[in-house]
Amino acid sequence: MATLSTLAQGEGTDARRAMAGFIASCRFEADRIDAASCALIAPERFGTMRFVRPSLDAPPAFAPGSNDPEDAPAQLDDAALAYWKAMVEAASREGGRSLILLPAMRDVLALSHLFDPDDSRLVAQLPGLPMNLAITRFLSKPDAIWLSASAWEGVSLPHAIAHVIIPRFPIRPQTFEDSVLQRYLAQATGGERAGRAAVFGRRLAEARRRSRQGIGRGIRAHDDSVTIWIGDPRWPLNQHEADTLLLDQPRPWSGAMLNAVPGRFRKIAGSAPRFQIGPDPQDT
Repeated sequence: MATLSTLAQGEGTDARRAMAGFIASCRFEADRIDAASCALIAPERFGTMRFVRPSLDAPPAFAPGSNDPEDAPAQLDDAALAYWKAMVEAASREGGRSLILLPAMRDVLALSHLFDPDDSRLVAQLPGLPMNLAITRFLSKPDAIWLSASAWEGVSLPHAIAHVIIPRFPIRPQTFEDSVLQRYLAQATGGERAGRAAVFGRRLAEARRRSRQGIGRGIRAHDDSVTIWIGDPRWPLNQHEADTLLLDQPRPWSGAMLNAVPGRFRKIAGSAPRFQIGPDPQDT
């Protein structure tokens, strides 16, 4: 039987509680199960998720003016950073710890600057702060706010995370390898468009996989419950919104990002409430 993740990082967690459903289903005697042998088996089948989507006028991460600003050292837009900060604070007011997953260290640095440096809730995982110390600080406060560009995977903290916030999709910049592949495909097909589409498709698939891993940080036990907050305005519209508001999808590929959500939660994610910090554009 494959073990997908252990409770090793969940210091202070009751291992038997995390495995209670599995133990009961197998009709084991719980008091005879060594806690050291407990693990989380297929956690994606358990737990509950709710979602909060970005508002219809949520600001993009970068100011308009570049076809692919994620490939350039563009400065993050102040309005986007303010929106992300408001989303983090709204999640924190609901109670529990918040894990904010950011695609790059510059995002961590820029967003951390909006918080009071004396805010005891904040754990900004900047260079020099190892993962184990970041986890220790995160677990030390019941309302901790952890900003990280490296906790998308490999972090298993049952019952510790109430909110996972993804301000923008983790679409990585184009690499030299991508450029070589794009040129090769352009030569092979006789067109630049096919090469660009194939390379971006690969980057998008990686972003979906990373987002799926990040969303999964919130359910690490059979009875975990988490709220997933999405701040990226490229998150897809549902069909009712598109038809009622006469809007197009924010990006032709945006609908594919819904596949980052576990299948049983996609309907919930597609019709979740939107996070507003100003007048609702649907009311205008």
